[in-house]
Amino acid sequence: MYEDSEPRPHRTPDEEKIRWDLMLLDLEKKSNTVSRTRVLQGGSHCCKTPFEELKSIKLCEMKVPMIHKGKYLVCKVIGKPYSILGIAKPFPLIGVNTLVEDLNGDVEEASVFNFPLKTLASIYF
Repeated sequence: MYEDSEPRPHRTPDEEKIRWDLMLLDLEKKSNTVSRTRVLQGGSHCCKTPFEELKSIKLCEMKVPMIHKGKYLVCKVIGKPYSILGIAKPFPLIGVNTLVEDLNGDVEEASVFNFPLKTLASIYF
């Protein structure tokens, strides 16, 4: 379905890190906390394939919004993470957004969601 998607453009790590830091400063200036809201589409995805059967992928090989089944991405966090609230049905999700760099030196924003708000509410309230 998404096989004809365009590959992502190359981004210079140093320039992206500066852009990221400036964006965070701007968010901090506008409020006391750094957070954002995202509208999420589609279902959640997880991998049940044993790690030994997965193949490595680089950011330059990834296509949005394709789900790269049977792949894993090795990357490091290079930007200060901030929390995000994902608007999804049936419940909002709590997540983290950050800037990552892969082994090839490519950089991209990455969002990770794992906790349904209903589950967190039942734990803390």
